[in-house]
Amino acid sequence: MQVVKVAIAVGLSCHFALAASNKNEQRQLGNDEESVAFAGACFNGAPYRLHLFQQRVNGELQSFYEYAGPAGKGVVQSETAPKVMAERVCRQQAEIINVRYWE
Repeated sequence: MQVVKVAIAVGLSCHFALAASNKNEQRQLGNDEESVAFAGACFNGAPYRLHLFQQRVNGELQSFYEYAGPAGKGVVQSETAPKVMAERVCRQQAEIINVRYWE
């Protein structure tokens, strides 16, 4: 019992020491990221990968996805939420089109 108490005390002190040392290294979180990558498994077990990034088009930032999965591979300009895009990429017959497909 005494050994368990000592192990818990040592573990807690290490945790607090590590937290104090990382205090200066903490990164601000926000919605200002320009690039985010997602990877996982589809409902059928097939792997998928999404890379959401922003690129300037005619002076304005536009959202793009680079994708790979059962629906194929490609790059598409889209304002779609990542969760919705992951569902599309996971469906083999999904239609993935650009925001301005008519241009």
